Amino acid sequence: MDHLEISFHRADPSPTLKAEIERSAAELQRRFPRIYSMRVAIEGSKAAANGSDLLLAHVQVRVPGHEFASSNEPPKAERNQLAADVRTTLKAAFTAVSKQLTKHQDKVRGDVKHHDGQISEPPA
Repeated sequence: MDHLEISFHRADPSPTLKAEIERSAAELQRRFPRIYSMRVAIEGSKAAANGSDLLLAHVQVRVPGHEFASSNEPPKAERNQLAADVRTTLKAAFTAVSKQLTKHQDKVRGDVKHHDGQISEPPA
């Protein structure tokens, strides 16, 4: 992807992790070719109550006329149970933004689901 920006804040910028981000970004680009820019930020934090590192992933995607963002930041109550598994963190953030893009794509195509009994008129 030409317009992929990867940043690390208080986290180890390992080549393996960078390759995983690039692979996930390429897969998202393949599924949603209208993406023209993407930012991925990995952020380390000592937010877990047990003092262990907590890795957060933030994904921001731009398509013509819209911007979508996702973060996998867990509720405070769940932070104790989390391992610093960045692959799981990254997958969750990419999955969330993929769902947003799918919903947007369906809306643009007119494939929006309607509740029973609801009548919709075709777009003008």
